[in-house]
Amino acid sequence: MQKAKTPPIFFANITWMKNYDGLEKFEKAGADYVKKNKDAGEKHNFKITAGKRYGFVQCERNGKINIDKIAKRYGCEIKTAENNRYIEKALVIFFSTSPKGGAKIVGYYKNATIYESPLKNVQTNDEYYFVCDKDDGIIIDENERNFPIPKFEIKEGKRIYYFGQDQRMYAVDDKHLPLIKEVIYYITRGSLVVKKQENDTLSDEVRDGDIKAKFNESKLKGEIPTNNNREHNYSKRTKKEGASKKSAEKVRNGRKAEKYFLDYLSKKSFVRDKDFFDVANDEKYDYDVRFMNIGIEVKNIQTGHFYLTDSEIGCLERCETHLILIAIDNGIWLIKNDSSWLKDRIKDIKQIRKDCARKYTNIKLTDISINIACGDKKEMTDISQLGHDEIKNTLVGTIK
Repeated sequence: MQKAKTPPIFFANITWMKNYDGLEKFEKAGADYVKKNKDAGEKHNFKITAGKRYGFVQCERNGKINIDKIAKRYGCEIKTAENNRYIEKALVIFFSTSPKGGAKIVGYYKNATIYESPLKNVQTNDEYYFVCDKDDGIIIDENERNFPIPKFEIKEGKRIYYFGQDQRMYAVDDKHLPLIKEVIYYITRGSLVVKKQENDTLSDEVRDGDIKAKFNESKLKGEIPTNNNREHNYSKRTKKEGASKKSAEKVRNGRKAEKYFLDYLSKKSFVRDKDFFDVANDEKYDYDVRFMNIGIEVKNIQTGHFYLTDSEIGCLERCETHLILIAIDNGIWLIKNDSSWLKDRIKDIKQIRKDCARKYTNIKLTDISINIACGDKKEMTDISQLGHDEIKNTLVGTIK
């Protein structure tokens, strides 16, 4: 399969708002213009107008976006219409400084047109530089804005700056390549579509911001869900309720458990992006959460069972991860990678696959369900009601 070409990318530094729908008051600090006028041209950036979204960024000094610089780097064609030059099929990343500190991605336009000089939106009477179809403009929920855009990083004792006072950031230098790679992965697998299990195909988008799960210690029952083995049955489904819907639901349930665990860590006084990291959609990792010095694979066991993919089995066997089993509003259980019960289940899976491949050559075996009810309770530690230090002592240092 041919690798997809990286689209031309432009980063726009805008004022922090919740909705960008034109209705917000400007009570927070922002750029000099915003502070002085209590207004911002980007206030309509995610408002839908006649099926489109129109974006603005403050371009001080010359009032233009250097599309020559972008086109040269990404090899895209520059077109002209009504004395205004533009490029198409671009990715525009909007980022802003959070009231809590640090710049974060707040939304983006895919397949966007970027104009060199501003145009006037006759509907809102505001200027714009970017335009995309309504479905290609994605605003990230204010509580989900967690992808940082670094102002600089230190390499070999020197500060490498990504953006400064200018609201325009051109991702055209080699120093931007790692950031571009992470941003594209975040957009295609992170905020827009959450991590897919192996062999899953989704017909509908699963939006990460729509998935919520909050840890509430007062609701915990501490009962491990059961799912007794039974003969497989075949139920009639409509096309709407077919495999793609089932796969999407599986992905949602998995991501919900991950978010529940992340909220649990936060409420146990661990600091996000310092003590723990959400890496479920980061291609550099083969697990869901990085906690201190260990990897965590999170599984939703609400139905009494869970699945392990080949890559997840590999991480457990290499002692890179531990399992966290989540039954939302019920309990959180830890199974360490040295668990004899877990090792036996992995051995069973491998043997079943081997037997199936030998005996049934026309069948490809995919998911194999592991039943929690048969688990060794002595090797399952309920950590849901442990305190900060107990959690740390239970997990940290356990990876070889």
